[in-house]
Amino acid sequence: MARFSFDGYRRQWPRAGGVLAMALGGATALAAGRMSKPQVLSAANFGALLVHQYEEYQDPGWFPGQFNRGLFKSGSPRNYPLNTNSALCVNAAFGYPYYIAPIVFPKVRWLGLSPVLFGMMLPGPVRHDAGGRSRGHLPPHRR
Repeated sequence: MARFSFDGYRRQWPRAGGVLAMALGGATALAAGRMSKPQVLSAANFGALLVHQYEEYQDPGWFPGQFNRGLFKSGSPRNYPLNTNSALCVNAAFGYPYYIAPIVFPKVRWLGLSPVLFGMMLPGPVRHDAGGRSRGHLPPHRR
């Protein structure tokens, strides 16, 4: 069995999150009868976050380039300012506990409301040219 390496996880964290989303969906389906409704909804919300992150960072994976070019006007949009390390820290180190807390502590109601409101208030940057076409799109890197 291969040893865990942080460098490997740093490169593959969205895929690990996708696998975690599948496991979370199965575990939630099996345990839904023993969970409160807020716990089930919070678990579904966390699963949606994991799937969304997989879509943003892996398939098609265009979010970092769009974010860097559209919001920060970066000259190096593939890796600055949002890069693999910063995305891992923001999403896995800070985001996962934020979404797991209402599952673990269902009696604290505001913990479940907070991630929902956070998700509703953060639309992504959208730019359009004079013809109404979206701009700032960065297609995946081809080698």
